[in-house]
Amino acid sequence: MSDEQMRNEIPETLPERSPLRAVAETAQTSEINFSWHTSDDEIILAIEMPNGRSKRIIYLDDELAVAYLEFDFTAVKAVGDWDAYYFTDDRILEACIFTFPGDGGLRKIRSMHGVQWEEVGSESDDEKSGDKETDLQIFTPRNRKGHWDLQPLRTPPKRWRLPFPATLTGGQILEIGTPSDRFMVFCERAWENWGSAVNLRIKNVDAGTHDEQKRLLKTISDSLFFDLDTRTGIGLRLGEKVGARTRREKAPIDRNEPPSIRTPRFQYSEKPLSLYWYGRSSMRLPLLEYLAYYQVLEFYFPVYSKRDVLDRLRQELLDPGFAPDSDSDLARVLTIAARSGKGFGAERDQLKATVRACVSDEALRSYIESHHSLPSSLKDPRLIKDVTQVHLTDKGIDLTSRISERIYDLRCRIVHAKEDGGEQQKELLMPYSKEADSLEADIDLVRFLAQKALVASSSRLNV
Repeated sequence: MSDEQMRNEIPETLPERSPLRAVAETAQTSEINFSWHTSDDEIILAIEMPNGRSKRIIYLDDELAVAYLEFDFTAVKAVGDWDAYYFTDDRILEACIFTFPGDGGLRKIRSMHGVQWEEVGSESDDEKSGDKETDLQIFTPRNRKGHWDLQPLRTPPKRWRLPFPATLTGGQILEIGTPSDRFMVFCERAWENWGSAVNLRIKNVDAGTHDEQKRLLKTISDSLFFDLDTRTGIGLRLGEKVGARTRREKAPIDRNEPPSIRTPRFQYSEKPLSLYWYGRSSMRLPLLEYLAYYQVLEFYFPVYSKRDVLDRLRQELLDPGFAPDSDSDLARVLTIAARSGKGFGAERDQLKATVRACVSDEALRSYIESHHSLPSSLKDPRLIKDVTQVHLTDKGIDLTSRISERIYDLRCRIVHAKEDGGEQQKELLMPYSKEADSLEADIDLVRFLAQKALVASSSRLNV
């Protein structure tokens, strides 16, 4: 069998009693798309789980297929870019949630008044009320080449949940606690953090469309999490699905051979280097990471914008046509020398001067072309709106200028700033949005330019 041989068909060679065949037959009946793959000579079934206008691909081997058959996977819908699922038969919406690092949020939640603990195997209130919880044998997934390699593992010794006492106006009931067995089967992230996984569970959900499911989850979680944060200091967030916001294709390194270890020869300015390290430490916060690298460039604005202005003034004054007694000629000189902030000229022009001084058009083009996704990202207007598109194939393109325009456009979208004090204000680029996810290639680009700026201003190491 090739890497992907058939779509929505079942191989004749697949055994009749194969769990994968049973899942595929159920998918056929329910008009759920699927395809077949091989990995290390093992047959893998890829199920296209509904996720609004897109699909979420779930890879199954025989063992995971058995678990899928324990629950009705045809009644499961993925919700947005979160590790969240809506179970239409039970009218339950369940989502992974995480605490912010360092605030002891999980410990605080488990110690709150009202937490209920259950021994695994005991009959829960949900089971008594008819919710579909079973003593399903639990497996832990270990990701291997795009699918789950299942290894038997004990269940957590105890389950816990924190039910909220009041019902919402729409009749929904909320609780936080250990993920359900059903959710564990469908959510890889829950098992990656099986010992500490925490879920938000919303019952009595009547949301027919994907947009309604997303809106309800976002509205309820935002209200609940903010209320908990202000009253208890516990910071929570919805967990993104695995791969939704993970970094990233490695930025290319301009070497034909693996780099060798060498003794450092140069030192770099302390303040911009501190900003650079701040960006490197913010890899799961794309807006913050982008701005940190932008601030590295911004640090050098006074240096390079001044140099650029001096060159332009020199050219103007040496022009044989320049007349010192001409008001218009003098006005032109004053315009060139106009200062804005710590640098010379508008911020957009200062950025162009800095980029131009630190990297050549040839080096910039070479970097972009060697980066797998960057050329297509730069020219696609659908990924991020209201920013300059860059087409490398345009004849006579001033690449440095166009890239600088795009970098500045993105900066304005992130900080919601008017362009150079002008009237036009662009729409804010929101965190946790698809546009924020699409920043990956641009972050690599501005990081590359920040590196070039640090290198261009380095000095011989002298300690």
